[in-house]
Amino acid sequence: MGTSSTEIVNDLPNTATTNLPGPVIRVSKTVDKVNAAVGDVLTWSITAVNTGNLANQNPVVVSDVLPANIVILGVTACSC
Repeated sequence: MGTSSTEIVNDLPNTATTNLPGPVIRVSKTVDKVNAAVGDVLTWSITAVNTGNLANQNPVVVSDVLPANIVILGVTACSC
């Protein structure tokens, strides 16, 4: 037994977009200097924001892999 189908030509789009409810975590990273020389101290800020329409139910872990020649002088965390 075989099956067959016939395509119906119309002007309707073949795709649809649906926004599902849920958390959407957006992460940004900024630095306080555009240019830096060897030995300069830079301050980086990493911010994670939920732009979704529901609260996140689990912890969000953000990591930043740094090159071997970078020395970390301090870290300030915020669980805002």
